[in-house]
Amino acid sequence: MTVSVNIDPGRGLVLIRYEGMAGIDETLAALDRHLPDPAFRSCRRHVVDLRALTGYEQDFARFFALQARFAELLPPDGGEMLVVFVAPTRMSQDMAELARRTWQGLSVVAMRVLEDLDQALELLGATQAELDALARPARGSAIERPDPS
Repeated sequence: MTVSVNIDPGRGLVLIRYEGMAGIDETLAALDRHLPDPAFRSCRRHVVDLRALTGYEQDFARFFALQARFAELLPPDGGEMLVVFVAPTRMSQDMAELARRTWQGLSVVAMRVLEDLDQALELLGATQAELDALARPARGSAIERPDPS
């Protein structure tokens, strides 16, 4: 499984992309690498691309523990974070819905599950060109930032 995380602090946008089987350990490792970065923590718009997902680890107790770690990303000023999952398959929608339900009822996080990338971009107020620039260096899970030019 590959999970890549790309950050554009200038646009306040994070792209998280899964390829293959989504594992909890790999997701935790990526989160641990990025949580200390103020740029990651300051971004309020996240797109989670599940188009290349082939499966996910179904250890629900550990999945909920992982979601608790994501709570460290919540904006300290009470602002809202928007997380949009691009989930075109039934399996990817199931995973995204599981994550969304863990945050249901909290006004600080708005999570949406959409089948189409274009819909996600519209909701995020982002363009395909912005996402392409952000995704260009995406391999592995190092913090990657697009060239500002």
